[in-house]
Amino acid sequence: MTAANDQQLPSYTVAELCDRWRCERRTIMDAIHAGRLRAFRPGKRVYRVAIAEVERYERTKDAA
Repeated sequence: MTAANDQQLPSYTVAELCDRWRCERRTIMDAIHAGRLRAFRPGKRVYRVAIAEVERYERTKDAA
């Protein structure tokens, strides 16, 4: 997880990432909990992922 100031960055919800990557919610949550995908929590039950972090993750997945 990252600092609270990340909440001001343009970001995706987990549901939006599911649509973008055509995957299950569990896949994204596993990546977040394993530390492979940095996320922040603007609320108690909500995760958001900054657009820059999504692009970084996609670049590393393409390189692998």
